[in-house]
Amino acid sequence: MIDEAFVYIFLAGDWVPCGFVQFHEEGRFAYSEFRYGKKYLEREDKLSIDPAHLPLLDKTFQTEEGMYIFNGVRDAGPDKWGRYLLDKKFDRGISELEYIASVGPDRVGAIAFGPNATDGPRKSGTNGWEPYVGRRLSLEICVDGVEDAIKNESTEKLKTYLDYGPSLGGARPKATVDWKNSSYLAKFSISLDEKDEPLIEYATMKLAKSCGLNVPKLDYVTVLNKSVYLIERFDRDKKGNPIPFISALSATGLAENDYQDWSYFKICDAIKKLSPTPKEDLKELFSRLVFNICVYNNDDHMRNHGFLYADNNQWSLSPLYDVVPGIISTSTYALAMTFGDEGKKASIQNARSRCGDFSLEKDDAQEIVNKISKKVKNWEKRFSLEGVKANDIGRLRNSFKEKE
Repeated sequence: MIDEAFVYIFLAGDWVPCGFVQFHEEGRFAYSEFRYGKKYLEREDKLSIDPAHLPLLDKTFQTEEGMYIFNGVRDAGPDKWGRYLLDKKFDRGISELEYIASVGPDRVGAIAFGPNATDGPRKSGTNGWEPYVGRRLSLEICVDGVEDAIKNESTEKLKTYLDYGPSLGGARPKATVDWKNSSYLAKFSISLDEKDEPLIEYATMKLAKSCGLNVPKLDYVTVLNKSVYLIERFDRDKKGNPIPFISALSATGLAENDYQDWSYFKICDAIKKLSPTPKEDLKELFSRLVFNICVYNNDDHMRNHGFLYADNNQWSLSPLYDVVPGIISTSTYALAMTFGDEGKKASIQNARSRCGDFSLEKDDAQEIVNKISKKVKNWEKRFSLEGVKANDIGRLRNSFKEKE
């Protein structure tokens, strides 16, 4: 079981050792320690891998109470789907750090892990540290591997899928693939889905783009009769090299279990502190909030907002990702985080109530509301044109009700 690792970061076209992390578990109490390397701190292009908790200082840092691993390290690890795959692969208990270190070369952002500071990044395998698998998988292998994993069937395609390594967070099955001469994240439908999740996300993101939001390149295909939604990796450059990325959780410094304190206001504060273009990023964040209300995306938590490294230890709001209409099961519409005088209540009035926190005048905020609301009103026609079936559109109507 791996409980310590050297941390690498991709800088100036190469992997550079930047520090050392240790994970400690003592009964129910778990914590981590991290220290930057002295040579790394001497670099002019050095950057913090966790701006809130790991400033560029020559000291040993320890996680605060309630935080078992640093957010900046946790961002590089898998989430629900990836952990499910790793549990199948290892078939034994693994440490929190091992979950993160077991991810392949297509993990989020630009940090990686290895057993030492000389041999470059590796991944944790069933028999210790292993070299990365160099090739990406085809969509066909991914589709079959995902379905075999869901059905708990042991097949060669599942083994190939597992050997490549789960690389990204989130609850849905996914993989990074080569697509249209670039790196794309592919999300797959599964036999257990009640609706066409990939196509609905594709249509929603296209709708967001029509509203003027910062949306990456998108695509949609069917492979082996399965829906596949593709979104370009914005944390990769044109050559496929990693770009540093942190979640809003890392940018704000909040802990995973501090969800009661999660709010759009905290992200606003992080933008004002970290961004080279705070006015533009705050306007974009408010626009996303309004869109989330209109389509009822109630999965807008801290890990579904992110930042890309700009320069000089500044971070810009990343392009939009993971936006899907939620299914309303009660008469109360609420988002995942507080954003107005009425808390999380998903209403336009609630969003307008605190537009000043986004550095917006009321008239400017209303202009954004008018623009997005007008576009979203035509959602049924747009979804139908994208191929979303009538039954799925019917399921979503309550989500798209006007929420003044």
